[in-house]
Amino acid sequence: DNDQRQEYDTLNGTLQIDMSSIFNKSNHVSRAILLLACCVVWIISTQGGVAFQQGQNHGTADVELLYEKLNGANQRIKELESGLQNDWNSAEPLPGNLTLLGDNLLPSFSAAKILFESLPFSKSTFSKPMVLRNFIRREGILNKTEIVLSTQTSTRKFNSLHQQLFYWNGPSSIAIYIKSEEDLLKLSNFTSQHTELLKEASFHLVMEKTNLAYPANILRNVAMEGIESFYFVAMDVDLIPLPKNCHSKLSVTMSRISIANRTKTLFVLPAFSLLPEKGTKYANASEVPKTKRKAVAMVRRGRVEQFWRRKFPQGHAPSRYPAWMKAGEDSKDFYQLATLTKTQSKSYEPYVLGFKPGVPRYWEDFRGFGRNKISFFTECYRAGYTYAVLTQFFCVHLDHPAIEPSVKKEQVKASTKVWKKFHNEYLNPLYGKPE
Repeated sequence: DNDQRQEYDTLNGTLQIDMSSIFNKSNHVSRAILLLACCVVWIISTQGGVAFQQGQNHGTADVELLYEKLNGANQRIKELESGLQNDWNSAEPLPGNLTLLGDNLLPSFSAAKILFESLPFSKSTFSKPMVLRNFIRREGILNKTEIVLSTQTSTRKFNSLHQQLFYWNGPSSIAIYIKSEEDLLKLSNFTSQHTELLKEASFHLVMEKTNLAYPANILRNVAMEGIESFYFVAMDVDLIPLPKNCHSKLSVTMSRISIANRTKTLFVLPAFSLLPEKGTKYANASEVPKTKRKAVAMVRRGRVEQFWRRKFPQGHAPSRYPAWMKAGEDSKDFYQLATLTKTQSKSYEPYVLGFKPGVPRYWEDFRGFGRNKISFFTECYRAGYTYAVLTQFFCVHLDHPAIEPSVKKEQVKASTKVWKKFHNEYLNPLYGKPE
């Protein structure tokens, strides 16, 4: 239940606050007290782990007491995990009254500012961000068979988010990374300027004061947890789901696919890159192919190509692009991919539509560039998921300059260490070592 979920998240060092429930309180003093209590609990829960790690070498009585308390917390986490292992996959709608219309928007940003100001600056990966779930809540309650876009971004990519939601044109769950009060102001401006576009969007804030790299997998999990229905499309914000009005067309297609073929199959939307014109650094958003026929024509002209074909072709090659190119409008809705090889399973990272109940979570220790999304699909492979490619759907990445090589090198180095930890401490104990 909700009490167990909040206790579980707090013990793990990530306080997940449902803003809609806070603003259902009628008394302003009650709201203030509740918010202050949340701040105190979050600081204690996140900084306790850091204090333990730092004090472990001193062998003091206080450290021993803290060690005992942490052991008790860890035991409680295990008990809660056993009862909550399917909780994040539940499709029960959350109560709430925050929407993008009316004055409800103003107090929510005030509360977020107060909470953000309370956060300590963190240099340690042991501390976790504060999460405000349902910071802004979509209008209405979704049917459980609805398909929801799961996406995440920082505030500097709101132009990309606008493009993505425009072409999707359906319900979405969006995790926003907040590192400064300026980010809150940018979010406030963005939501107030695009109320019509965002009516079907729910926003969840992931807030921290830090110089650490972008925690993509934490945000991906938050966005997934914000989905009330059974079906998701997992995208990064730089990807545009196509053809135009993708949500309604996907819904029609999925209605023709039997439930037996949905639950353990991830349906791939092949990813393409829209290349910048010669002499420019950024792809032109106005050139996005709105139909498959246009996309195929642009591939043949060399304006569009397989995503990351030049830098990391193995990341998407298993989708069998030639087969997708040949599939006409009268083709079957999807074609099944052969079981991935062990090598392919460690590099394949498509963009997919899936059945949410039972799907793995993203491994949250990754930050910055390298292997973060691949870890999710590696676990899906070990958990027995198969892949099918949707013949009439695709997504397009608007190419842009890469991050600085020196920054990328450092992030890849850190991700390589996390990749080993992911296998040794989690994947292999859970699924056994692969043959």
